[in-house]
Amino acid sequence: MAPSHLPRTLLWLAIATVVLLAGGGIAVWRSGSSMDAAPAAYLVTTGNDQPIRVGWRHRHLSPALPLKAGQSVRIPDGLQTWLLNQDGALNPVKGPTLVKVAAAPSSEREFLTTPLRQLATTPPAAGSMLPPEAVPVTSPSGLTHYLNPEITWLARQGVLYDVAVVDPADEAAPPRILRGVRPPVRLSALETTQRPELPSDRLFAVIVREAGNSRVSGIARFLTARDATAAEVPTSPPALIEEAIRATAEKPMRAGDAWLALTRLPPEWSDNELVLRLRLRVATELGLTEEVHQVQAAMRKKLGLGS
Repeated sequence: MAPSHLPRTLLWLAIATVVLLAGGGIAVWRSGSSMDAAPAAYLVTTGNDQPIRVGWRHRHLSPALPLKAGQSVRIPDGLQTWLLNQDGALNPVKGPTLVKVAAAPSSEREFLTTPLRQLATTPPAAGSMLPPEAVPVTSPSGLTHYLNPEITWLARQGVLYDVAVVDPADEAAPPRILRGVRPPVRLSALETTQRPELPSDRLFAVIVREAGNSRVSGIARFLTARDATAAEVPTSPPALIEEAIRATAEKPMRAGDAWLALTRLPPEWSDNELVLRLRLRVATELGLTEEVHQVQAAMRKKLGLGS
């Protein structure tokens, strides 16, 4: 290289370096801003992780992709997915089509619309969490679509429990009982003179206590839905995501059903932003202090805020 060309070459190298660094800074800033922005909708996988075009970028869908208001998403031919709106409605979308994300009005489902930073740093309301000595019953709780539900609770290490399901409205109805067990337990495994499945549209209570101890450790009331069935909890990750979304949208919330679905997701799905939001909502509903803290810590890590 001729000496006379050296200063000009160095100048262009300096300019290129500045542009690259600025571009990287903008990319990092955009990444952080997208995490702080409140999503307007989510695209949720149905099992096909085919890349989709969001604006000018190609993104993988699995398991769920948060979208901001004003974004345009091109769904390729043959791809089936779900569009989850801020109001909790889960609508099917099939390509080829162009989805334009509109700004949705505020709704009561704030766990979907609140910026992730706010969810990660706001402590739960006082009195909403169970005391440390309690044994939380996680399922069934609230409303359930299962007539033969799995009964789960957060058991202490090495401790056996007695579990009972009772009908508070019928004192003459014999309770369903099983002694000296650890979770999970299917309702049909409990000893009873009644039918193995619960009737629909009835209120019940599940009671848990340490084996041989008369003091109740945990209790949860639940209502079997009018359209409840003997179906099993889904097994595929996309179906579990769908179940958790639909369960949190119902009134009253199917908190126990949502818990079962979320806890069955594989680890690589559990760190997704939508899944974290669902986990936080369900843990708050069930009063699970430790779970709330763990989810918020995962949110802060995703945001780069440390522990």
